[in-house]
Amino acid sequence: MASRPQVNSGCHALFAHLSEYLDGELPAADCDTIARHCRTCARCRHVIGSLRRTVALCRESGQTRLPAPVRARARARMLALLENQPAGAAGSRRGAPAKKRSGPSPPTAPRVKNR
Repeated sequence: MASRPQVNSGCHALFAHLSEYLDGELPAADCDTIARHCRTCARCRHVIGSLRRTVALCRESGQTRLPAPVRARARARMLALLENQPAGAAGSRRGAPAKKRSGPSPPTAPRVKNR
């Protein structure tokens, strides 16, 4: 069984400033210190590489626009939930009115404007 790299004080210092490092918010001297540490620490090199890939994937996923029919269905379901109706009750294909609940009505959320 392969031994795991040891976590040392340099690793802890890196983790304390990891977000600032990846966002380019650290002074150049601190970035150089982290880069030097990563040249000798496989664990930190792996963590930084993995986190960079994760951030890149998250950014890419937010750029894909859903098809119009999917957006319309999602909007209708969200509005139905906001109105405290079962999904599909508002504008049901069968034309049946939505069932009213008995008892006090829950507070309503603000309506979302169509864009």
